Amino acid sequence: MEILEKTAKEAASFFQNFFSYEIVDGKFLQNVDVRIKMPGLFAFVIAAVSTFNPQKLILLFFVLAVLISVSRIPLRVYTERVWMIPAFSIVVLSPYIFAGNFGYILTFSFRVFLAVSFLTLFMISTRFKDVITALRFFRVPEILITVISTTYHNIHLMFSELYRILIARESRKIKNESFSQMWHNGGRSVGYFFTRAYEKAERVHLATVARGYNDKTKVYSEGLRIRIPDVAFILLTASTLITYLWI
Repeated sequence: MEILEKTAKEAASFFQNFFSYEIVDGKFLQNVDVRIKMPGLFAFVIAAVSTFNPQKLILLFFVLAVLISVSRIPLRVYTERVWMIPAFSIVVLSPYIFAGNFGYILTFSFRVFLAVSFLTLFMISTRFKDVITALRFFRVPEILITVISTTYHNIHLMFSELYRILIARESRKIKNESFSQMWHNGGRSVGYFFTRAYEKAERVHLATVARGYNDKTKVYSEGLRIRIPDVAFILLTASTLITYLWI
């Protein structure tokens, strides 16, 4: 049963890093306006999950490799954020091996890998305040923006609390537990986790209100100005999607 605890700990650590906007200094994607970058990268995500055609997936993989290269994104930072979700999809689909559908497993997992990769590129090349700017530019309802902002500010906190609770529980354990003991103590830890996460989130919210927060994220941004990186990204996105539809 220890594998379950280790898996939970690794998952908490992974998602704690996955949902944080760790901006990587570099070129190209970091210089593309988010109001242009957001629809382009999300179009690649939709394209990746909408096909099983190997040629189309290889095309998207080539574009992904180009974006990583010209944006100078370190492979370590990229792989740390990407590897778990495709690996989990392989585990979930592993029963298909017995039906002789090994090719389906690889293709499906490759689609997941591409979708997560494009989403990861967006997150590590875009500041969160710029995301809010883009959402307001596209006339997303303010209540939805508030929900997204609140979720972002608290989700890292929740996974951080979960990871600390799992580490503390592991450090206090001096012998292997039986199945019933593991479920009993695990249930207590889950309850403790929700209590701590709620209390800490409430303290954070009260602190922001004390500093003048009024349920609306304030973002100061410039008007949309098309520059060379923006034009290059538009041309890359348009040519890729045209080729994708033509294949």
